[in-house]
Amino acid sequence: SILRSEGYKTALMPSPYIEDFRERFQIRGELISKDELAEITSLIQPLADEMEEHPNHFDLITAIGMVYFARHHCDIVVLEVGLEGRFDATNVIPAPEICVICRLGKEHTEYLGSSLEEIAYAKCGIIKEGSTVVSYESAPEAMRVIEKSCLEKNCPLYVSDRSRVHIEYSGIDCQILDIDENKCLPSLKRRIKLHLTGSYQVGNSVLALTAIEALRSKGVSISEQAVCEGFLNVKWGARFEMLSHEPLLILDGAHNP
Repeated sequence: SILRSEGYKTALMPSPYIEDFRERFQIRGELISKDELAEITSLIQPLADEMEEHPNHFDLITAIGMVYFARHHCDIVVLEVGLEGRFDATNVIPAPEICVICRLGKEHTEYLGSSLEEIAYAKCGIIKEGSTVVSYESAPEAMRVIEKSCLEKNCPLYVSDRSRVHIEYSGIDCQILDIDENKCLPSLKRRIKLHLTGSYQVGNSVLALTAIEALRSKGVSISEQAVCEGFLNVKWGARFEMLSHEPLLILDGAHNP
């Protein structure tokens, strides 16, 4: 949302989708057309059928996304892994500009491992030499794994600092976040209005700000106005989403303990 507000041609491949399968392939916030989705799928199908080890569902989705984003010459692609990082289909790409590791929890333990160290190891598979790493501030045992991976790949590490942002106001429609100017870049010294509710979104917001700082350090131009507009306009369905005031109806897809 921030990058789009800055005017970049942004692509997004989120996982999973909520209402429409086409949500997986977005450019500038718009879903892929049904015709182009069908055309790219038809292009990929014979290639997949020729493979000795047939690709799985998510492999095919990733291939569709790669073709779609490449043919439209997107400036920046926000590519979400399907399940983990190390052996994920999305990891076919070269070194990303920014590798973002979100808050770690004990999910998908049958695939990723039962401990935070094992889960962190799987997530760190996206880290490649030439990237900059941005991580949510996790438990010490997980951070040790992340720090070791960054050291091995010679990648700078930015760790989000939750204490830099305070909730000035929190309601069922929006939150007002107050950014500590002593812990931010000089150009981010203002309050931000966020239309995502839930206290956990404050941590996610700090992570997003940290990713923006990392991009800026690599020469990507992102203004304070774009940051504020991005926070103001961002929408994320089924994540503590308020569907109505009267009666109060909140929809959330929480699946972690």
